[in-house]
Amino acid sequence: MSTPKNLPARKPSAGTTKTITKPLAVGTAALLAVGLSITGALPASASPAPSPTTEACAVTTQGPIATNQISQGWTFADTRATGHNEFTAAGLRVWTQGATSTDKAAAYKSVDIALKDVGVPQLHFGATTGTLPSLQLVTDFDNNGTADGILVGEPAAYPGGGYWVPNSAAAFVKDAAPSHAGGHGSANHGTLDDWLVSFPDARVLQIGYSLGSGVHADAIIESVEVGCVNYAFSSNDVYTATNTVTVDDSQIAPFEDGNPASATYNYETWHEGYANATRAYSTEADGLHFGDSAPSQIMLGTPTAVSSAELEALLTSASVAVIDGAVTLQIPVTYGANNTFTTLRSGFLTVGTENHFSVSDTWKSSKALKNNDTTTHTPANATSLADLVAFMGKQGNIKLLGFGVQASHAATVQDLTFNGTKYSFVPSTLEATTNHVIVPDSAIDLLEVSDPAAAGYNYTKWHEGYNNAIKSFSVVGAALKLGDPAHSQVLKGLDAVLAGSELYTQLTSHAAVTVDSGTVTYQVAFRHAGNIGWGTLRSASLSAGTHTFTLSDPWMSSKAIGTSINANTAYPLGDILDALNAQGNATGEAFGVQADAAAQVSSIVWGNTEYTFGPKLDAAVPTTTGTAKVGQTLTAQQHASSWTPSTGVAHAYQWKADGVAIAGATSATYKLTASQVGKKITVTVTGSLAGYAGAAATSAETAKVINSQIVVSRLAGNNRYETAAKIAQEWHTASIVYIATGRGFADALSAGPAATFNDAPLLLTEPSSLTSATKAELLRLKPSQIVIVGGPGAVSEGVKAAIQALSFHPTVKRIGGIDRYETSRMLAAATFPAGTVTSAYLADGRNFPDALTASPAAAGFSGPVVLIRGNANTADAATLALLNTLGVNSVKVAGGSGVVSNGIVAHLNTKFTTVKRNSGLNRYTTAVAINADAFSSATTVYVATGADFADALAGAVLAGAKDAPLFISTTSCIPKVVMTAITNLGNPKVVLLGGTGVLTSGVASLNTCS
Repeated sequence: MSTPKNLPARKPSAGTTKTITKPLAVGTAALLAVGLSITGALPASASPAPSPTTEACAVTTQGPIATNQISQGWTFADTRATGHNEFTAAGLRVWTQGATSTDKAAAYKSVDIALKDVGVPQLHFGATTGTLPSLQLVTDFDNNGTADGILVGEPAAYPGGGYWVPNSAAAFVKDAAPSHAGGHGSANHGTLDDWLVSFPDARVLQIGYSLGSGVHADAIIESVEVGCVNYAFSSNDVYTATNTVTVDDSQIAPFEDGNPASATYNYETWHEGYANATRAYSTEADGLHFGDSAPSQIMLGTPTAVSSAELEALLTSASVAVIDGAVTLQIPVTYGANNTFTTLRSGFLTVGTENHFSVSDTWKSSKALKNNDTTTHTPANATSLADLVAFMGKQGNIKLLGFGVQASHAATVQDLTFNGTKYSFVPSTLEATTNHVIVPDSAIDLLEVSDPAAAGYNYTKWHEGYNNAIKSFSVVGAALKLGDPAHSQVLKGLDAVLAGSELYTQLTSHAAVTVDSGTVTYQVAFRHAGNIGWGTLRSASLSAGTHTFTLSDPWMSSKAIGTSINANTAYPLGDILDALNAQGNATGEAFGVQADAAAQVSSIVWGNTEYTFGPKLDAAVPTTTGTAKVGQTLTAQQHASSWTPSTGVAHAYQWKADGVAIAGATSATYKLTASQVGKKITVTVTGSLAGYAGAAATSAETAKVINSQIVVSRLAGNNRYETAAKIAQEWHTASIVYIATGRGFADALSAGPAATFNDAPLLLTEPSSLTSATKAELLRLKPSQIVIVGGPGAVSEGVKAAIQALSFHPTVKRIGGIDRYETSRMLAAATFPAGTVTSAYLADGRNFPDALTASPAAAGFSGPVVLIRGNANTADAATLALLNTLGVNSVKVAGGSGVVSNGIVAHLNTKFTTVKRNSGLNRYTTAVAINADAFSSATTVYVATGADFADALAGAVLAGAKDAPLFISTTSCIPKVVMTAITNLGNPKVVLLGGTGVLTSGVASLNTCS
């Protein structure tokens, strides 16, 4: 019996004194001298301290039960070649094949128990034959953290509970043995109580059993009881797979690229782990065939960190069903501080069964085991799965890289289960098609024109691939006839070429042909951007029947590919594709069939489409009835009797607006909605009939859709002054009225938010005389206060005097600065109380559209529109001072960078909490953006011309008062973006500002611009 290798060290407790106890005499009253702890003789009156003794356990605790799937820390490193440990339902079967030095079975488990606390250690046995295994207590006799020997319990050799230590024990242990009288195992022995007299502080670091060496026996160990804990053995034969996945050879890459940064990284998919020149695997009806022509390793990468317990559980819950051949399960891992790589390998698996794995099975490491200090760990005996996992657990940092199977010669694996998933290897099968196309004779061109720049280019259509002098194909009945009178190649070019790497799956799962008579080959045209150029891949000759393909089927290439594929020579399809893709930049360009003599094909499958052959329907052009107005229903009249054939045809419908399909509009009728306003409607009718190629026809366009659900009205006079007066009549009374010149927009642009804030209309006048329409409206409203916007150059002192002379004697106030910018600031300061305004709009004062649209938007948050010089690099100091005085913290900018510079916006961002630019590509889309920011719905919208300012000046005030947006339009039609924005607000009423000279009847009809 020898001490097991790599016994665990235990650090002594703080303050522990190393002592060596040696008996001076053997007997019931032994006098002990204690090492260097006692420097003098004991006093005559002193009595020796009582020695500890072991006692039987009053209660025995059930410890963790080790099974074939979970070792619970048991290791089997001392088991030799012809010793065996097998987990069974009855316990752990331990047996030897003979009585030689290699006949030894042993296992150990780490513990930490004081020797005095071990109770009455014992092995509990079931059925046994021959000599019983011994109980082993690996002991640290001097309590310094290192094992010094093994206390071996053999009741047959030492009746009465004797324990002996082997010759490999430390000398001080053997010297201090209770007895040297000899025995079957060793001269150095005694009971545990005797050993405790010599070593009262001893600790047990491992427990275990040993059978052998040189002993031929067979025993069932039910449990090991030490320290009042019962460690039992049993078996766990519950293997579950919660998920099943099928794997065919198109899913197994022929090489391994483990670099995640590589374009061809494939480690986390199924792949060949060896760098074979040709494929040494295929999937067939009975499973994975591999190792056929060279050693093969089929792997699935699963890089993930695991603990030693998790790794053990993964391996012992795995299974492999082997049909024939010598197969091993392979588990690549890295471990330790240095990320040491190795592959864990099972022994050869049993043929004809589903192989499972036990923690006691002998496994191998493909590389030398390395400790974290880079020294080599060399086990004395063959390693078990539990030993390997325990060693890696001690090093730490375990990473499971994947799993798979290996065979050096031809072998077959039906399935492999790992981590709860069962991977069944199956031949590639044709996946169900989701599309069906009937190809008529008229759809196959006689000649191939493959240059996209050439006239008559037709490569993506069905065509004859050979330059025949006479047509050698035809569609007769429901079949394609070809190869008569000359060889024929009927191809369909791909609308989108296929990457060469996709041909594996395409040809094994999405390609098929049904041959009615004769022999044909399935053909795939490819193109290589390098020296190969155009070529054709062709199957072996196919006779009558339906044919699908696997990567092991014989195919050939019309061109040599690299050094491994000769032209027009049969190879497995997978090898040809491997060679083609190894060249790089290969694409699949077309598919079809070829025949050298008369043959007939009824079906060709490519991708998700099955192509069959037959005559084509003759479609009749439909018409529509109904009025192109929102809310009206259009009806398709498909003239079914005009189709050929005239009966049996099923019709499908698709309504379109300006040529774009309307989602969900697929019945014979369609009710128009506001989203189609300004668009022309058509309907496409598609017919289908079994045995015929489908046909479609599209109706003529309707007139542009108008929105009869939107009520349109107009506020207008004969000129701008009358129009402003007409707009002012929307106020029944007003205590304040604003007046500005009708000849320019500069002063009046900022008047809108001010007038809205005071619930006041805005009227226009001639600069030098009070316009009659304006005077009449003032007399109607009789406001107590009138505010003239602008200096005397805009509205003269004579006009001011005329207003003051009106019969109701109003108070007249003028607000005007040296220019439009100062006037704008003065209006804001005079209108909005300081410290009460949180938001304001800034707009360029050089033009009117953006500021006008911003006016009702600003009214929504009771803020001003302040005019600035938009082409400046920064915001001016006077404007910043005004905004700060008002209390503004959020600034909105009307218009894009062409009207208000990016420099100004950047400057504003340094001064205010939020700055938002609302802009579009032009004045119309800018208005849409401003209104989208301010309004989510509206009951009324106002529309003014974007070409002039006059009507919009007064209209912007009304829009603000009504909490409504103001849009601008072209003169004769509404821009599509504007009409869409109006419709999205919920079909509000539309009020046009101005007469037909500025907004024509086309705008009134809500016609959109094309």
